[in-house]
Amino acid sequence: MSRINRYKTRERANEGIKIKLLDPSTGHIGDDWVEVVSSLSDTFREARDKALQDAGETSALGDEGKRKDAIAEVKAKMHAALVKSWSFDEPCTPESVREFLREAPQVADAVVSAADDHSRFFGNGLTGSKNGPKGK
Repeated sequence: MSRINRYKTRERANEGIKIKLLDPSTGHIGDDWVEVVSSLSDTFREARDKALQDAGETSALGDEGKRKDAIAEVKAKMHAALVKSWSFDEPCTPESVREFLREAPQVADAVVSAADDHSRFFGNGLTGSKNGPKGK
């Protein structure tokens, strides 16, 4: 493998991982799951870029209530972009995912946490370079 290829993470970021959901009525992991893509995936990056565009429009809203609602909707769209599929009978559409995550904030938190945990997608190596490269 060429050395340059080891840095290419896009394919794995787009593949997704399944996370089992904790049943809030029992406190145990159930049979339901959501498939989550990485925060480095194409779908999330596109949603993030759109959110940045929308942020400019949102900041121009004069009414504080409208601004809060708009920000919540932008976040919901970004979080929904992280869900690739699920085990539920309902179709996994952006709208149904947004609604589900809005009504199940514990699942939204788990989705975001999994998407940001790069070791789950790429192994333990991709954790970020906080101090830069080490010298020889």
